[in-house]
Amino acid sequence: MPDFDRADAVADAQGEQVIIWHVQTGLDDGMPRLTGAWVVDRAEPDKIAALLERRRCLITLAAAKALAELDISPGQRIDPAATIAGIAAERDALQAVYDALPAPHTFVAPIWPELPEALDPADPPTSTAVPPTQIAHAVARWLAGVADTWEKIERERITRKYLSESDGRDRRLTPFAVR
Repeated sequence: MPDFDRADAVADAQGEQVIIWHVQTGLDDGMPRLTGAWVVDRAEPDKIAALLERRRCLITLAAAKALAELDISPGQRIDPAATIAGIAAERDALQAVYDALPAPHTFVAPIWPELPEALDPADPPTSTAVPPTQIAHAVARWLAGVADTWEKIERERITRKYLSESDGRDRRLTPFAVR
């Protein structure tokens, strides 16, 4: 049985098809983050609903319209802008802990990864993937990139005792903002 807490879904719609891509956004376990893709005809709403069931979903505007027409309402929706803002705030809070260390000290400054730009579901990116999956593929890669970026932040945090005192040394899951 899949671990639904770690596999999120991306949905896009092109013509009469809904494209769904599952993305493993949990802790990096060495496996690929893009775990499965489906191109489903709108005439199969039960299949579409099953692929989105119990998953946080990142849905393009085209998919939102298609799902509304099919009377499918995914539960939690990932908010890309709020997610990036939340990750930036956490990174900045960790940096503030370092900056507040009493001088002189010999601690090595954390090196933070560059954060991805927030994705706009109304104007999503595209890729060179096989049609009609280009947009869903690009959005899925963005989602995987956010999880990878968070993993890099967590690596910096857990390797520095002064950054992990309040939250412990266990890696934390990517803090996706949902609505």
